[in-house]
Amino acid sequence: HEPCIYIKVCRNQSIALMTLYVDDMIIAHNNYEELMRLVTEIERKFQIKKIGVPKKMLGISIKYKKDEGLLAISTKDKIIELTKEYQINEKLAVPLPAGTKFKKEEKSDMTEEDKTKYRSLLGKLMFIMVATRPDIAFAVSLLARYMNNPMNLHYQS
Repeated sequence: HEPCIYIKVCRNQSIALMTLYVDDMIIAHNNYEELMRLVTEIERKFQIKKIGVPKKMLGISIKYKKDEGLLAISTKDKIIELTKEYQINEKLAVPLPAGTKFKKEEKSDMTEEDKTKYRSLLGKLMFIMVATRPDIAFAVSLLARYMNNPMNLHYQS
């Protein structure tokens, strides 16, 4: 059970899904009349601003093409931001091969500032991994093991 996702089965057995994070809300419904009824119900209790079909939420881009039955989410913009923020040359980026092993070192060869940047980068990568990119889970999880005492080798990976 996720506390920010709500499910409502309506009178005609149609289903509404509502995600809520702080002051952002998205409602998905398979019946337009029931959707409008639900929105009216929410408006009676809360002041809301309807902005239509969302384009972005929590840094996740959303594309919805009803006529094609397409709903796509992406963190591509967030990844591009990371490459700029952390000066990562995306052309040099290669996948971390399965079976890669790192040794734990007693002492890090990184400054405290660089350790903080490493931890921040991994936190952002974890968000991307959970939101839209499960394919990077192995690499991110492996590198997260070294958050306490990272080496430059980990940061470069």
